[in-house]
Amino acid sequence: MKINEQEILNPRKLYLSRLLSRISGNYFPPKNVNPPVERKKIRKILVLEHECIGDVIMLEPALDALRTFFESAELHLLCTPAVKDLAEKADLADHIHTYPFEIPVRPLL
Repeated sequence: MKINEQEILNPRKLYLSRLLSRISGNYFPPKNVNPPVERKKIRKILVLEHECIGDVIMLEPALDALRTFFESAELHLLCTPAVKDLAEKADLADHIHTYPFEIPVRPLL
């Protein structure tokens, strides 16, 4: 599959990599690969928001849940300049950062 001339998914490469992983014995990871982390040890959480205002509105419940579950962590939101005002007024995160430039949106044909 290609998007904008960039190869995203090549089924042959995926099949070959899975086959080689199974042969090498790494297909099934060990049981303790990702041990759980204590909530109090997580100090900062970065949430990436894509360039639409609607996405920020839909993110609000998730951001509230993150604030509630990770009480001691700072919540950072990375968004576009157009969304920053809405995010600040809604008090969605402790720190709101913006991309250095606005991403142009291509019209649909």
